[in-house]
Amino acid sequence: MKEKMVSIIIPVYNSELSISKSLDSVFMQDVLEKEIICIDDGSTDSSIDIIRDYQKNHPEIVLLQQENMGAGAARNKGLKYASGRYVSFLDSDDEYYDSLALKNMINAAVKTGLHICAGVCMNEKGGKITELSQFAYLDASFNQDGIAEVSFFDYQQDYAYVGYIYERDFLVKNQLFFPNYRRYQDPPFLARVLLSAKKIAVTGDRLYLVHEHTGYIKRSFLQVCDNLRGIRDNIVLACDNKLQILCQNSVDRLDNGFFGMVKTSIEDGNIEAVKLVIDIQSVLENSPNGEKKKLKLYNWIEERLVGAGLSGECRYIFPFDHIVYNSKIILYGAGLVGREMKAVIGYTQYCEIVHWVDKRFEEDSLKDLGVVSPDVIRNSKVQIVLVAVERSELYEEIKNNLIEEYDLNEDCIVGPIKKRMEANNKDSNSI
Repeated sequence: MKEKMVSIIIPVYNSELSISKSLDSVFMQDVLEKEIICIDDGSTDSSIDIIRDYQKNHPEIVLLQQENMGAGAARNKGLKYASGRYVSFLDSDDEYYDSLALKNMINAAVKTGLHICAGVCMNEKGGKITELSQFAYLDASFNQDGIAEVSFFDYQQDYAYVGYIYERDFLVKNQLFFPNYRRYQDPPFLARVLLSAKKIAVTGDRLYLVHEHTGYIKRSFLQVCDNLRGIRDNIVLACDNKLQILCQNSVDRLDNGFFGMVKTSIEDGNIEAVKLVIDIQSVLENSPNGEKKKLKLYNWIEERLVGAGLSGECRYIFPFDHIVYNSKIILYGAGLVGREMKAVIGYTQYCEIVHWVDKRFEEDSLKDLGVVSPDVIRNSKVQIVLVAVERSELYEEIKNNLIEEYDLNEDCIVGPIKKRMEANNKDSNSI
């Protein structure tokens, strides 16, 4: 049996209105040795029936089925089943640009011997077709065949994954699969693939036509969080590999394109999104290669959101910059400031309070809150004590007592707590 040159992987979910057009563009391709793998992701419409009708005349169509797990999981299922030398991913509401689209990509990949080949993606919106231009600013030198060999470090783009064909063995052997996210699974996949390949072939040929849908779509909490997880993945990858363009692009996308979506979701009660934004900020600040500026969403959370779920307005600023995300702390102080810090931690789930302590722990009102004696610090292995007081002189008194009585290192004591109206006052006490 002749080797299949390309496997076309199509995740399908409730695509009865568009799948026929997508499949027709596949059969228009001037490539004989191809297999078409449709993965139904738990559709509840007639998508499967349409695909089965196509199978009657096109035995090269394979239909796989799974419970609804998302497009990333569906593509992974198709990739593991595929047998072609190359794979191409087609969304069930898009199509190939013309009959030579795949043939041109395959020829370029074969001539260069590279694992990945990229073409041009076109975008259709409201009947108008424009070029996505992911390589528009790249100063590439094309040879007589119209092919350029490009290093990923020179452009570091992570979008339009459908504008590429991939050598199947290269993906499988290097375990380059899509993360199991409901949204934003494509950019982390593409960034990892291109980084692993190091160099790719680029042609000026048009490969793919994206049909962009208009109108507002409200995302679920899970979808919003998966967007954030995908961005976090690429920021971590960028910081670990000194990919400054990728890092900046990811930050810009979060600050601009996703700001409204994430903000609305958090206002609706998406606490996990709060934790993810804080985590992303922590990655940026703790990496020597990260962007040092504050995320717009992080600033918004710090300035407004931490008070949104509390009784009354949030008057004090939680010291996010000085407490590592997900760490275990002792909260010292059960007055007004301490109670607000307790509420902020409970609301954001930013860190875990192991003990809440106060010298007045014997008062009935504090006992009811679970406040205990500071003496628990003596035998505690917790590395951070957050002293929840506003006045600098009181903070210094408590800090000195903690150092002398409990032999604590000054570096593990955090405070005093700034009042919100003093946040932008350069002369106020810094934490």
